[in-house]
Amino acid sequence: GTDRRRYFHWDKAMGTVVSYPEEYFAVVQMNDHHFHYGYWIRAVAEIAKLLDNALEEVRRSVYTLSPPALSELGLVGALARHCETFAAATGLKVICEFSELPALRPKVETACYRIVQEALANSARHANARRAWVQLGQDDGVLRLSIYDDGVAKTPTDREGLGLLGIRERARLLDG
Repeated sequence: GTDRRRYFHWDKAMGTVVSYPEEYFAVVQMNDHHFHYGYWIRAVAEIAKLLDNALEEVRRSVYTLSPPALSELGLVGALARHCETFAAATGLKVICEFSELPALRPKVETACYRIVQEALANSARHANARRAWVQLGQDDGVLRLSIYDDGVAKTPTDREGLGLLGIRERARLLDG
């Protein structure tokens, strides 16, 4: 019937008593020691937490890596060079429109550069585009970066890829 055994243990992290049904506490034999399934649940949770922290550190590190072209040419020069070499490598015609910009923080320049890289890659790889436009300027002190193409747009049922997620995340981190 419904008369099932439950196991209880004190969870230090949660600061409370946790209850598990019997099936979660299947005994596992390992090196002549018995460990309850609850041990493995905690171990896996700890590993997942460590992996999340490591992934966040990688994201922070990648975000801060600045392409050498930015320090050599500035943002507009680096973008112009990237668009030119990207167009030559892919056959995608890239039209660039840049206006005069004030001095920008390095993390803003890096984010703009990486967003353009990913957006152009998406245009060439997924949209079947023949032309793409990159526009960068400012309106009333607000930085405006637009990238668009003449390719086929995704349908609402298409899953958003990691590239678009990365673009959104970079823009979000800059309050964009």
